[in-house]
Amino acid sequence: MMTKINPLYGKWVLPTGYHDLGWLKKQIKRQDPVGDLSRDAARDPDFPKKGIREMYLDYLRIKGACEAARKAFRKAWREYANSAPEER
Repeated sequence: MMTKINPLYGKWVLPTGYHDLGWLKKQIKRQDPVGDLSRDAARDPDFPKKGIREMYLDYLRIKGACEAARKAFRKAWREYANSAPEER
């Protein structure tokens, strides 16, 4: 998969830029930190519906999320990025 640089953040992102994290909602029954993050995101009406990786991490930092929550997001993002499109 080709990647491109996002000029806003200077970070590498997936080709389509903004991502709908409906995938994260599907993880709600998991009994691990990714599942915890999914449940937290479902309860938070302000959690971004679409964005790039850095926007989500910025949101978590602004909301005061602990390092474990940010680590769970990074793990979730890697899983999402490596999932087949039909699994998203």
